[in-house]
Amino acid sequence: MLTEIKMMRENKILIGILAMGMVLISGCVEEKQQVNESENETLDQTPAVNKTDEPGCTSSSDCACGVDKETGDCAFGNKDFIDVSVQCPDFCSGIAGHLEIKCVNNKCAQVEKTEAGLSYEVSECNESWTNITEKVDVKAYDSIKISHDLPYTCCANITLDLERDGNSLKIIETNIGEVCRCMCGYRIDAEITGLNSGKYDLEIWGVKKEGYDHYRKIYDGTVDYRKSRVCTGDNCFYVELAVTPDERARGLMFRQQMNPERGMLFIFGEEGEYPFWMKNTLIPLDMIWINKDNEVVFISKNVQPCGSDFCPAINPGKKAMYVLELNGGVSDKIGLGVGDKVVFDIN
Repeated sequence: MLTEIKMMRENKILIGILAMGMVLISGCVEEKQQVNESENETLDQTPAVNKTDEPGCTSSSDCACGVDKETGDCAFGNKDFIDVSVQCPDFCSGIAGHLEIKCVNNKCAQVEKTEAGLSYEVSECNESWTNITEKVDVKAYDSIKISHDLPYTCCANITLDLERDGNSLKIIETNIGEVCRCMCGYRIDAEITGLNSGKYDLEIWGVKKEGYDHYRKIYDGTVDYRKSRVCTGDNCFYVELAVTPDERARGLMFRQQMNPERGMLFIFGEEGEYPFWMKNTLIPLDMIWINKDNEVVFISKNVQPCGSDFCPAINPGKKAMYVLELNGGVSDKIGLGVGDKVVFDIN
């Protein structure tokens, strides 16, 4: 009996000690929790600071391109972060000036110039007007190209104007000269540049026939204009695609010039050894062979034109799926070499 009473007392004491321990532990946990909540409140009240964050822009005048004041690298962004006294022309405007810095969604961004422009050439045909039929041809490659044969036009001076309303384009041919040679044909070659990829409604209004009072609509259609690009590093080139056997056989033959930011991309169905030559090619070219992994495997630099019937073939002996042709000397200018990767944006 005494033993049982003693055990009961010991148990009560033990339970009391455990209860006190639980209260102490609970108090510690609660106190620690309060401290953590207090810390969290302090953290929530302190905004995160990121030194690399750049202030936004409200207009393009807030943006500039030059050298980052912290890193010393060529960069574009808010003027407070850019040293414009040091120039980086290739980086800031693209290899041929087709990029510009603008404020887009309150951030400085490098974008393509999108102001549409029209260039054209009018040449007098040597043939008699009776041997020429009127023809309008529209093609969309790295730009929208238009050619128009005029077999009957009596004119001394034809001009072209471009009107644009969003994705609607209108070309108007105007005869501003005196009637001078009616028994003659003319050809108009025009090009619209500076457009973004997309579908455009195109109208062409031709010069009046003799005796007609109004212009004639000689073309009305939709042009699906998809610019294709090849990029290596920070350098991008708009390319005309040569995919069919006829396109690959003609290549850049008879072209008298090519804009510095442009080129031609030959696409083959599978990897193989593809020799090239310069027959009937009028401008020096860099030829770049690229394999299926988009890696440069061979470059033939500044290959000169060949007007002979016996032009040597250039065969690198490397398997390739693509051949890129650029203006002669460009690969050295941008530092392109064997083993470099290229990125295709094919449309």
